[in-house]
Amino acid sequence: MKTTRCQCCFRIALLVALFAGVLPVNATTTNTVVFLETMATNAAKPWTGSGCNYPWTVTFNVNNPFEQNVNANYAGNPCGLSFKNGTTNLTDSTITTALGINAQGNSGTMDFYLQIPSPLTANSYAGWTMQINPGTGVFTTRLSGQTTNGFGWTHYTYTLQSSELVSNLTLRFQFNESATGNRIFLDQIALTTTTGTSNAIIPFTAQYVRIPGGYFLMGDQFGYIDPKHYTDEVPVHNVYVSPLYMDTTLVTCREYCNFLNAALAQGLIEVRTHQHRLCRRRDKRIFLHARHFLLQPHPVSERRIRRAGKP
Repeated sequence: MKTTRCQCCFRIALLVALFAGVLPVNATTTNTVVFLETMATNAAKPWTGSGCNYPWTVTFNVNNPFEQNVNANYAGNPCGLSFKNGTTNLTDSTITTALGINAQGNSGTMDFYLQIPSPLTANSYAGWTMQINPGTGVFTTRLSGQTTNGFGWTHYTYTLQSSELVSNLTLRFQFNESATGNRIFLDQIALTTTTGTSNAIIPFTAQYVRIPGGYFLMGDQFGYIDPKHYTDEVPVHNVYVSPLYMDTTLVTCREYCNFLNAALAQGLIEVRTHQHRLCRRRDKRIFLHARHFLLQPHPVSERRIRRAGKP
């Protein structure tokens, strides 16, 4: 009787996708760090854009406010970028990637670490912007900040827009300050792209048949009563099942598990129970663990198989 209920769970859940005419499936995706700037190996004062993982174009007004030093390091190479003695105008002090970045993919994220050491000079501020140019010649500010108090190392992340997933992306940072004693540190700039298709929705023609409704006798009709589950088998009684539709293709536990994970990721289903075991078949069972469905062998079936001498 329990097996019948589980089989119904399999069919009913998949009918949601069948009637919709789509089937979510999992596929392989690859994350690639296409750009990683950990700044210079050797200290440089002033810094003119060389000596790092990638070449940079440095612009400033009168005096160069940039340097590479160990005090500005977060990770990677020994030095980090330090900005000091700049102006109040953001456009006066900039660093720009000299080469285009290949950001092609299904998606991409820009990450970097920034610190403005405290305390700042009284009644002053320090600020910055992160800008992106997707090959159009126009820079757009995507992240920015300004503080009068300063802060420790902070991780910033930005998700690229579809128009920015190009082969010649340009990155620019701007800096300003209202007192020459303030500093801004920048390090560990990374651009990661994702390729491949994850949780894809594949359209298909639904194949299902209508099962007419009717009555049947539910219960043990052969005189066997399981002492552990006797209430499941008796008394034999009439049960009416309404008409239903059933898909014509067999579904394995693995396929159903993949379907659940893909549908959950896309918001097509939701979990409203604290039960960790979703469904049990004779040889497999599906568990929900950390918001992810897992397929595990049934321990009872495993023991039976080993006793029978099967691999």
